[in-house]
Amino acid sequence: MILYFTLALFYFISIYLIPWELIPNYGPFHFSYLFDILFSLVLIGFYKIHIPIEMRVDKKFYIRLIFIGLFSLIAVQVVVHLPGENPFLLLDHAFIKLVIVAPILEEFIFRVVLGPRFLQRLSLRKAGLINGAIFSFSHSFALLNLPSEYHPVIWWQLVYTFILGYCCYLSYERDKSIWAPVSLHFIFNLVFYLFL
Repeated sequence: MILYFTLALFYFISIYLIPWELIPNYGPFHFSYLFDILFSLVLIGFYKIHIPIEMRVDKKFYIRLIFIGLFSLIAVQVVVHLPGENPFLLLDHAFIKLVIVAPILEEFIFRVVLGPRFLQRLSLRKAGLINGAIFSFSHSFALLNLPSEYHPVIWWQLVYTFILGYCCYLSYERDKSIWAPVSLHFIFNLVFYLFL
């Protein structure tokens, strides 16, 4: 458990301290993606983490998929009605970043690398709550980087990413496939993108 929080803290501190604004972007591909990939590969190799890439899901996966689709509709409606500005409108190449890159990279980092390998002594629900909280916390850095008019949406984002992270963790554990949480995350972000 201590190792889990240490690795998560190292990841967050690294992301916060690296001066990303000084590193050039290449279209939709930000240099931070390379950091995420290298961080994942190092830990996967060092801890010999198995990545279940088989395309399989249990019967309840489709219920989880429908829930995530409906939940994303609720989440986006709350965003639309919150006071202040919408930070998602600031994203360049939003489709690629939100719908393609984020579901794959974030699921690898938070479900594979910072996932069951380090939370195996906990019950499934407790591990899911911790993993969801860490995933939610990863989105909190926007509160430090964006002006206060964007903060209402960011605070709401911390709530819905906690729920999304919890559902994705449970799906990863129950379906034993990385593609199950990637699919849930993809559906959530796709609905979010289409409505925003």
